[in-house]
Amino acid sequence: MPRTLRIVHCFRSPVGGIFRHVRDLTDAQVASGHAVGIICDSTTGGEYEDRLFDAMRDKLALGIHRTPMQRHLGSGDIAAAMRTYGLIRRLKPNILHGHGAKGGAYARLFGTLQAATEWPRSTSSVIVGEKAIARTFEWTPSAPMTRSTRSVRSPMPTSMQSAR
Repeated sequence: MPRTLRIVHCFRSPVGGIFRHVRDLTDAQVASGHAVGIICDSTTGGEYEDRLFDAMRDKLALGIHRTPMQRHLGSGDIAAAMRTYGLIRRLKPNILHGHGAKGGAYARLFGTLQAATEWPRSTSSVIVGEKAIARTFEWTPSAPMTRSTRSVRSPMPTSMQSAR
């Protein structure tokens, strides 16, 4: 029986391509039986993104957590980092997946502090037949700079089937 993972996606801006990518990944991960959650900025996006979040809300067992995160580096990053770290500690993910510069930095820093069991640095998806394939570069807590690759196969999300 496959193991159910607790997967948290951390990124700053819930708009555009990163948000589309996260939505596709969460759809596939939920369809595979995993508990998934999102941590992202609360000051970015508008009515359209709010509707997208509303459509996802019931599917994400770990919830949607929005907290202020400024785009540029500044003194507000200390408070944003502390809030984000608190959320990650409460959610206890097996996989902390960072997207973009700020989400990636938070995932690497807080994944190390939390000793997440797996924490991808970056992922790209490729459609092959009826499967979505993700290639992941991982740094494990026991060997933070050791690179390994692994392919993860999951059913193609419905939102991607219509794009074919």
